[in-house]
Amino acid sequence: MAKKLGLPIEHFVASTNVNDTVPRFLENGKYAPKPSKATISNAMDVGNPSNFI
Repeated sequence: MAKKLGLPIEHFVASTNVNDTVPRFLENGKYAPKPSKATISNAMDVGNPSNFI
């Protein structure tokens, strides 16, 4: 939306950890939740996000 409003965006960079449910969905279009694995970035430790759908 910001790009459509004129913000000069060339690309978007996002990071993830082993709990990669959303990035995998964006790559292949299939929602495949899995159990979370504990990491040092615990705010991102979501294998089956409750608000995804």
